[in-house]
Amino acid sequence: MIYTSYFSKAKKLGDNYIKVGISRFPPKNITNREFILRYKDEVMWHLDEFIRALKPFDNDKGSHIVLCCYERLGLCHRHVLAELLRQRGINIKEYKEG
Repeated sequence: MIYTSYFSKAKKLGDNYIKVGISRFPPKNITNREFILRYKDEVMWHLDEFIRALKPFDNDKGSHIVLCCYERLGLCHRHVLAELLRQRGINIKEYKEG
């Protein structure tokens, strides 16, 4: 399965969760619109390659991928990327404990 989460939560997950950082830094001093446009522009250059790498985890068996960014709440890298992946047919959801 492919999940999204934030770094401080993901570090508590077990070894069967592969954590992947999807942001270089927390967004600061830019509008939400500008952040979304910039991040989508950066991600779109590599999205097809990224999807190919995720495909083996697009199921409920074995290891899981957790796509992580810094923000606990609000607009963030993982929500923007998750939207792009869903549009391409990837099953992805936010990790919830329990």
